[in-house]
Amino acid sequence: MKFRNFFQELNKRKVDYFIWKSRENTKKFFSGEKDLDIYLNPKHEEIFNKILKKYPHEERISGFDHIRMVYFLEGGKKYLLHIFKKLSFGKSRFTKNYFIERKNLRVISKNSLKYLSPEDEIRIYFLKSIIKKQPKKEAYKTFLNILRSIKGVDIKTRPIIIKVSNPFPQILKLFIRKIKKFKI
Repeated sequence: MKFRNFFQELNKRKVDYFIWKSRENTKKFFSGEKDLDIYLNPKHEEIFNKILKKYPHEERISGFDHIRMVYFLEGGKKYLLHIFKKLSFGKSRFTKNYFIERKNLRVISKNSLKYLSPEDEIRIYFLKSIIKKQPKKEAYKTFLNILRSIKGVDIKTRPIIIKVSNPFPQILKLFIRKIKKFKI
C-alpha cells in the first residue's frame, strides 16, 4: 500500500490533522528529500494509529512527549513525518517551549491534504521568526513562499510586486505593505 494514500484515509475517517510549519516542503517530502510536520488532534490518535498500522513504517523517539517521529518505508526510501499532538516551537530544534492553541486555527484542503490556512500560517511564522530572532531576509523569503500558495496572489520578486485579487484578508494586506519595504 503506498503511503501517499495514508492522508486520503485520514481524510475519509475525518481525522483532525493538518500540515503546519512546512507547507513549502510538501512536494519535497513526497520525493523523500524533506520531512513534513503535521498536527494531530490527540482525540483522533487512536484512529490515526489504526490507519498507520496498514503502512510499512518505523517510529523513533523524538525527545518530546508531544512529538512522534514516523518514517514511512517505501521503495528503499524513508519519508519522515513529525506528528505534533501540541502545536509547539522554540528558539532551537532542541527546545519546544512555546505552544499555540488549536481551537481558533483554520484548516484548508488542497490536493487531498489538509493545511493550516495561509493567514494562520503567516501569523505563526512571524511569531516564530520574532522568537527565534530569525534574520529578516530569511523570514521574508519564507513569507513570500507562503503567500505564493494563496489563490489569487501573484508575486514577482525582482522588484517585489504583489498583486492581489479581492476578496483578500485584511491581515495579509497589512503584511504585504510591510514586506514591500524590504529588499530580498
